[in-house]
Amino acid sequence: MLLYNLLRLRSNDTLLLKEQYRSLTRLMQSMYGVIFGVTLTLVVTFYESMPAWIAFPMPGMLTVIVVIRTWHWLAARRRVDVMTSHQQLSAIKSTAFMGAGISFGFALIGLLLMNYGSPAQQALALIMIWAVAVVSAFCLHSVLVAAFGVVLAATFPLSIAFMVSENPTVGKLVPIIVMMTVLIMFVLTELHNSFAKLVRSSENAAQSEALAVHASLHDPLTGLPNRTLLATRLEAMMARKRESGGVFAVHCIDLDRFKEVNETFGHVAGDELLRRVSQQFANACEPSDILARTGGDEFILVQEAKDADAAEALASHLIILMAAPIALESGRVFVGCSIGIFLVNDMAIEPLECVRRADLALYEAKRSGRQRLMFFDATIDDAQRDKQLLRDELRDALLHEELTVVYQAQVCERRIVGVEALIRWSTRERGAISPSIFVPIAEESGLIDALGNFVMRRAFLDSRKMKGLRISVNISAAQIRMRDFVEKVRLIANETEVDPMLVELEITEGLLLGQDPEIRQALDQLRSLGFRIVLDDFGTGYSSLGYLHRYPIDKIKIDRMFVLNMGPDAKYDSVVSAIVGMARALNIDVIAEGVETEAEHMRLLAAGCRDFQGFLFGKPKPLEALLEELNCAHYA
Repeated sequence: MLLYNLLRLRSNDTLLLKEQYRSLTRLMQSMYGVIFGVTLTLVVTFYESMPAWIAFPMPGMLTVIVVIRTWHWLAARRRVDVMTSHQQLSAIKSTAFMGAGISFGFALIGLLLMNYGSPAQQALALIMIWAVAVVSAFCLHSVLVAAFGVVLAATFPLSIAFMVSENPTVGKLVPIIVMMTVLIMFVLTELHNSFAKLVRSSENAAQSEALAVHASLHDPLTGLPNRTLLATRLEAMMARKRESGGVFAVHCIDLDRFKEVNETFGHVAGDELLRRVSQQFANACEPSDILARTGGDEFILVQEAKDADAAEALASHLIILMAAPIALESGRVFVGCSIGIFLVNDMAIEPLECVRRADLALYEAKRSGRQRLMFFDATIDDAQRDKQLLRDELRDALLHEELTVVYQAQVCERRIVGVEALIRWSTRERGAISPSIFVPIAEESGLIDALGNFVMRRAFLDSRKMKGLRISVNISAAQIRMRDFVEKVRLIANETEVDPMLVELEITEGLLLGQDPEIRQALDQLRSLGFRIVLDDFGTGYSSLGYLHRYPIDKIKIDRMFVLNMGPDAKYDSVVSAIVGMARALNIDVIAEGVETEAEHMRLLAAGCRDFQGFLFGKPKPLEALLEELNCAHYA
């Protein structure tokens, strides 16, 4: 049966086979070392009492075999990753047969030695031969049938040798050797199962992380590169152009009436439209071009253009292409597109600056009437004057405390267990201004320190009125890089008398990318003060499960991108389950943000997530409205 099972070894389980082969390359030298040592000991022990034709030729042949096989496995250590599955399988089979054969041969030698030497020498020989079989079996534990074969090949002949021994003490060892055989086979089985389980776990973890890495670099809806991957490829193109010369064009493309399609036909139709449009754009591109979706209905196309005419020709073709009706399952729609173009001839410009200038040109094209193209020029930078004005208004708003802080509930089992503090700004002239607009301006202008301290102080004060709820505050990358940031947090906490154990500080993945020791030190100091560290938008940028090992992270927030795509794409369910499982194994809390439907809620529950944040459980609201809600029976 063992021989039959060994012959049935197949190479279809590539990873397990490779790890079995790798295990053998590490352990076989030990096995053959023991065989050589025991062989030498037997020769020394019996050379005076055995005929010369037995004492030297047989050990000599065995020594030659041992030397050849040892050299074989030493050489194999350098070829683990280059050998094919067939070659690895062949090596495993030959070693398994060889191991069982040598074990059986040693047992026969034991029977032969029963005719020579003193009873003490005979007992020593049998015990040493049994030790060879045991050591060999453990060296072969990764290939279970081979390990069993070695033990059984030695057990049967040695049991006979023990029984026929004239030494009564040796004869009594038969039951012991049988029991030892059973025990060893049990231990070998457990070792092999642990080995196989470890390989499977490694494979599953690698697959899960590969899915997470792919998801973090690609748009889940269209499969196109996202902004992160675009930046990497754009930098690579600029590096090539620095060496070879030439120009290229960055096209920023925005659909003109995408919002109308969403409002008329629903988000399902909008998603279908984005997939159709991305496919049409991809078909119009050359293989050397780079097409990415950077959010919403916006695409970036990096074209290997020879000159402005070539860039204009492609953009005009795309505009004509989008002017035609697009057939969706819900009906025909007309969207059109506008395109901003920046012709890059100076490779010293930062990649993101190239995209920014194309985006400025796009804004001008849309402002000029849509469904047209516009090249970037210096006059478009006049729009930056408005940003300067907005920056000055923000400075005044901070000075006069005209900004407000609202709170969005975080729930577990539909009970509010915490809130996230969110900044809001509204002016009489401009109305409500999105944080995505004024927060980057604050970071660029050095106002982020004042803005962050305002939010932190207000949130800390308000938290004292929230019946012991956890409160989460976002920390900007620019803030935490300030030398005195930790001290400022400590002073504000003391001033407001907040309990740090109830405060979570949210950071983004980008902070961890460079593995900056100062960032690590700041996070460690914040935790020593009692604050909890939360990794926001986990999985959308540079995320790696390795960060959860290297940094003091207490909680991760699963990004809305994963929540949205669970169900329609089963791999996202697997990724979320893997993230939750890995986090729980590391004793890290998990919360999913952007939960908007009950279906999303149920899928996250099935994946093991228990904490949630999103419109399904409440929109951001002022402190007074939140306190009123906390008094409702539903959350009491």
